[in-house]
Amino acid sequence: MRFNKLLIILMLTLHVFSCSNDDNDTPPEQLVTKVELNGVLGEKISIQGENFEPNKLQVFFDLEKAQINFLSPELIEVIVPRTLERSNPTIKVINLITNKDILNENFTLRAPKISGFGGNQITFNETLVINGENFDIQKDFVEVYVNDEKAQLIHTNYDQLEVLIPHKITEASLTIKVKSQLQEAISTGLLTLRPPEIQNIINDVAWLRGNLTISGINFNPEYEYGEVFVNGVKSHFSSQNTSLFIDVPLGPYSDFKITNITYSTAGLTTSFDLDVDIENVGVMVDLCPNLNGDVVVYNNKGYIFTSKKVNSNDTMQTIEMLEFSPETEKWTKVESFGFQGYINNVVFDNDSNIYLYKGEGTNGNELTKLNLNTFTETKIDIPFHQSLSHSAIFCNDGDLFVLNGMTYENDQSIVSNKKYRYKSDVQQWEEITSNLFSDTVWKKSVVKKIFHNGNLYFSSSANTSIYRLNADYSVTIMPGTNMLFSYGTSLIGRRSNIVNERMRLYNIFDETNGIDLAFGDTYHSAGRFFVINDNIYYHKSGWLYDGKVELATYKLKKELINEIL
Repeated sequence: MRFNKLLIILMLTLHVFSCSNDDNDTPPEQLVTKVELNGVLGEKISIQGENFEPNKLQVFFDLEKAQINFLSPELIEVIVPRTLERSNPTIKVINLITNKDILNENFTLRAPKISGFGGNQITFNETLVINGENFDIQKDFVEVYVNDEKAQLIHTNYDQLEVLIPHKITEASLTIKVKSQLQEAISTGLLTLRPPEIQNIINDVAWLRGNLTISGINFNPEYEYGEVFVNGVKSHFSSQNTSLFIDVPLGPYSDFKITNITYSTAGLTTSFDLDVDIENVGVMVDLCPNLNGDVVVYNNKGYIFTSKKVNSNDTMQTIEMLEFSPETEKWTKVESFGFQGYINNVVFDNDSNIYLYKGEGTNGNELTKLNLNTFTETKIDIPFHQSLSHSAIFCNDGDLFVLNGMTYENDQSIVSNKKYRYKSDVQQWEEITSNLFSDTVWKKSVVKKIFHNGNLYFSSSANTSIYRLNADYSVTIMPGTNMLFSYGTSLIGRRSNIVNERMRLYNIFDETNGIDLAFGDTYHSAGRFFVINDNIYYHKSGWLYDGKVELATYKLKKELINEIL
């Protein structure tokens, strides 16, 4: 019995001793006692604790594993991963011995802040300094936007950024947005663009479609984000921060001077007054497309007809009448006149009426008389077939003459040798049966007619000579082949030969003198000259801002022809 008791005591002693040894072999528990719960990407945060062992811990920010630097059993450092996808991840510390979390907390990236700038104004191609905190040291993790346009980063640090502002700026007040630490900082109202300023013009004179060089400051280097106006006309240009290179527009101008340059960008405008002569032969005063015939001058105003299809499905042209004012040097539509059809002949009676030999729809030709005082139109019955064409039609001493031509009757072309005169005072036709107008010149259409000092001068469709109609209805051949306009006591023509884009003008009453004028690369369309209030106008092609070519009215630099008057 005693032996059994001793055996039990021995076994209990051994069990107690064995349990004591097992407790001594269990490692101490790893604990986290303190952690930094905010930081910035790529930088270290400290985690304090107890019993830390190398390679026995893992740290995660959300699903991103962090690099650990073991410093002591009480301290580790962790680098915040740059691969985070949000600014408030969950930080976890895992004990790899027990495979349990010993930390599970919300972590926050420190938000960027903008505290100020290197100045309160900035210009293009100038470095903008942004002061603040919590930016980044790596450019790939920082973005700067100016008015929502991405800026070029020059230098980056946690407390300062240097950028070039983008050129695509449409407002002078600049909103700066910094994206870093997966967050944004915005500053408004503290920074503006410096206003542009034109300081000087390099050119002494100007040429249409030539170049003006302007010096100044604070221009946008990207011309697409600015505008230039020359004498109020929008112009093509290129730019640098301190220079503008302007393509001088054809017009419209009121005189042979450039008096103002206006430049704007980002809602800022600068205007510069100047006095630069335009050296060209003429300047464009207005567009006038789709012309039909020559300009008729009456009561110090010009009149001309235009023809165009208003709608794509129109079968006939729409004929309109324009009036030119010498005060505004612009064409305006005469609202009371217009029809669909065509005009064969426009004949001015040198008084106040225009005869129109025209067609409307499919009704054939008709003759009307348009009064330029009232713009009323009166139809005149005709003694010839309505298909008459290729006639010599003109006015002299107030009467209308229709000579010869060709008709188309019963599917045949028939030559007409009949000559008619419409006596305007009695409103009656008479057939001319005498030998008047028997010259061969009357077998052709009269294409150009100018009244000068009481005489009618004309040229025919043969375009071989200039003729004067005498009082006895005989004709006198004048020097040259092309009439342009009557000016004072002179009748100005041009030689047919054109050299180096120059047109040689001369006085047909004194052909010994001539002058070569450079009308430019569209000299062939310089025509339809007319004179109002001592100003000489003509037509030729003009280029618009969008590159479209239209026929335009130009004003001639009249002093250029003084030597041939």
